[in-house]
Amino acid sequence: MHRFFAEKRAENLLYLAKEDIKHFKDVLRIKDDEEVEVYIDGAGYIAVLNSYTKDELSLKIISEIKEKYESELKISLFQSLVKSDKMDFIIQKAIEMGVYSIVPIETKRSIVKKKDIKDKKLERYKNIAKAAAMQSKREFIPSVSDAMKLSEAKEILDDFDLVLIAYEDELDNSIKNYDIKDKKNIAIVVGPEGGFDIGEIDELKKFGYKSISLGKRILRAETAPIALLTMLYYEFNGSGLL
Repeated sequence: MHRFFAEKRAENLLYLAKEDIKHFKDVLRIKDDEEVEVYIDGAGYIAVLNSYTKDELSLKIISEIKEKYESELKISLFQSLVKSDKMDFIIQKAIEMGVYSIVPIETKRSIVKKKDIKDKKLERYKNIAKAAAMQSKREFIPSVSDAMKLSEAKEILDDFDLVLIAYEDELDNSIKNYDIKDKKNIAIVVGPEGGFDIGEIDELKKFGYKSISLGKRILRAETAPIALLTMLYYEFNGSGLL
């Protein structure tokens, strides 16, 4: 069953965003009586087509989806900016994995800088997030924040139960050193191509954030966040799955 995210609700009707209408009618060719899943504000419904024009598509609610599949563990990814195709991949796969939110950050070795992330680029990131959430049947669209410098992220990072920094030169610490199951809100910070500058690691550690090893191999920038997410969900759920 196909899944969509509604833009608004009015009584028992759910309205799709205008940009989703063509996908609904012309790409997926959903029939008038075909049931679909529609989510809004984290609540899910079974619905069928109510009315359709090129500018507006409404769906009538048939029943509520009571099952909840999102993990109780909320992981936010603070991802150092990388080249466009790699960033697209990271956003897509992290959301498929179950990440709660994504914050692009500029670090010393970032090839892409905060100033390079214009409105059009951020909109692209958000569209990738939406498509990934629909494809992987998430119950909401994880947010992709405005890009910020690593120093600016400090104010946000302080709100998390645990902050883990993926660092290739860490020899002693791994996620096995932490009881993930008693945490509800974790931030993971992943570096760019070339990794973090040692000064950045030292500065982050001063705030009580923990650097961890992802193993004996040096992972690519686009592989590291996916590997770390898998490890965390395994520790929390007893499997690599949500």
